[in-house]
Amino acid sequence: MLRIFLTSLLFISFLSNADYAPQIDNPSDGFFVSFGGNATIASSPIIASDGSKYYKVGNTYSLSGSKARGGVKCNAFFWGPPNIGRPPAWHRVFVYQPSANITIDGLQAYRVNSNVVFTLQGQAVGKWWQNGDPWISACYPAGDGSELAPVSMFQQQFPISVTIYINEKIIDNHVTIPNANLAGYVRAFNGGPGSAPPPFNSWDFSKTTAPIHLENSDIMIPSKCTVKIDGINSSKLELNHGIMNAKEYFSEVKSTVNYECKFSSLTKVKFKLDYIKDDDPLKRVPLSNIGDLQSKIYSELVLIDNNTGKEAGTELRTSIKDFQSITIRSTLKGSNAVAGNYQGTAWLIATFD
Repeated sequence: MLRIFLTSLLFISFLSNADYAPQIDNPSDGFFVSFGGNATIASSPIIASDGSKYYKVGNTYSLSGSKARGGVKCNAFFWGPPNIGRPPAWHRVFVYQPSANITIDGLQAYRVNSNVVFTLQGQAVGKWWQNGDPWISACYPAGDGSELAPVSMFQQQFPISVTIYINEKIIDNHVTIPNANLAGYVRAFNGGPGSAPPPFNSWDFSKTTAPIHLENSDIMIPSKCTVKIDGINSSKLELNHGIMNAKEYFSEVKSTVNYECKFSSLTKVKFKLDYIKDDDPLKRVPLSNIGDLQSKIYSELVLIDNNTGKEAGTELRTSIKDFQSITIRSTLKGSNAVAGNYQGTAWLIATFD
């Protein structure tokens, strides 16, 4: 009886460990990266696959040694028929930022906004990969799901290098990158020795083994202009509409942005409000309800040239030598919205024209 019981237990263990992937316990945990600090912009551009020019910002960043937080459920996601034998570990990094539909230096580029893109390079980026030793121990066997493995144990996807580029040279001294779901590492135990990789080419960010979160980053570069928002040196502007009635709402908020420059002569400059548009027919800025991301309201953003008093829509062209003052106005108007806290993001991009 003792022999039969042990044989049965081992058999069940092998079956339960075939074709599975560990999953983060809390999707807000994982690895955390940022790209702060000082940098310079390359003087010579790189020509992208579509023929456009892109300028490298600073050095290439390495995501190795990123801050890690949280735990991983080893006994999480299973698929396929059971296999007898120890399954090898496969690794893949899925990217969750929108594609820029170009390659730079042979690498797929991903978009932050209309002027900033980045590339990712690593053995497991965009493809299933096995390192030299596929028989790794973290989350093998899957166990019974009662224990969590530390995120810090999942390092096979590193190093990953990130290179940031801009399409048009900016006049101010900030390249701002907002917090985002950058990528997610998946470790999958699939099949037996010599088996094919897992049959998945997409993966829900919240179900990856180790999400990679991009924290809000501010890269400082040499420039001819500095920015003051409502009189304070800053690269961040918050337009807070406060509390409104969800049944019928109207709110208008303004803020002043001043550019103090040291050009030797009048210089042509373009200011552009940039944001991710959805299917709103008026092409306004979408604000999502953080408690229900499917619920949205919309802000109409307008630039006003304070030197002339004229409204310029979302794009303003002018000439600057020493000073330019701009007002940004946000208008919310609508009815029958779902109650909640709504947030959205836009960029004011100032480039040489």
